[in-house]
Amino acid sequence: MTITLSFPPETERGLRELAAANGQTVEGFVRDLVEREVGAAAAGDRAAPVQSSSRPMEEALAPLRREFEESGMSEEELAGFLTEVRDEVRREKRARKAQ
Repeated sequence: MTITLSFPPETERGLRELAAANGQTVEGFVRDLVEREVGAAAAGDRAAPVQSSSRPMEEALAPLRREFEESGMSEEELAGFLTEVRDEVRREKRARKAQ
């Protein structure tokens, strides 16, 4: 199934940041979120409806954004740092599998 979603720029930025921090594409990150929610609902683990507001995401990202702003890092430097961290995690996973 293909679904097209439109988000305000701030939400899109947050989504991109979360996806990058998790070493995923935005599409993969959103797919994982949706699959996790659908799976939880199907298993009866979800008592309350999913929040339709972007507030929870904004609140969750607030400390990260604050720390980023205080760091003086550019967006390009952050992207490079996150890429390095992602690559290191992937190397470690491959090394564990090879053992």
